[in-house]
Amino acid sequence: MAALRFANHINKKLHFHINYDRVEMGGNPVLHNLMSMFLNLAVKGHVLVKHEWENHVDFKKLCHTLDIGLQVSYTETFNIVGADIVSEGIPLIGHDIPWLGKDSVGGVDSSEDIYKKMVCAYTHPEKNVNDNQIGLKTYSEKAQDAWLLYFKIKKPLN
Repeated sequence: MAALRFANHINKKLHFHINYDRVEMGGNPVLHNLMSMFLNLAVKGHVLVKHEWENHVDFKKLCHTLDIGLQVSYTETFNIVGADIVSEGIPLIGHDIPWLGKDSVGGVDSSEDIYKKMVCAYTHPEKNVNDNQIGLKTYSEKAQDAWLLYFKIKKPLN
């Protein structure tokens, strides 16, 4: 709903991209609700764009067609999809992603909050991408250090 409100706010037709062939954690009802919603929105030009799981190179190309990535869910451990979106220079709004910049965290239970974060990311995309890329880099460096320590491997000199 936040994405639809945002698209209307910037006077664009919403092209809402989803992966539909890997429905995990009982996501079928969500998929069916999205499909029904977009059937009703088609007359206004809004489109649900369904993708099968893609190889990494094609997915990264797809990222370049996005205005904003949304990865708003209750539980995430790392979020490789969000990392790919950010690494391709696309703004990202999410929730429960440990490396996400504070201005990119949308309240998972508040479409109003997600909408406001989308407006901010669209208005200041460079800040959103920069903050998220810094967070991703810092998180990755800490994870690398933890694994090297765990396996008692000396950190390589750069």
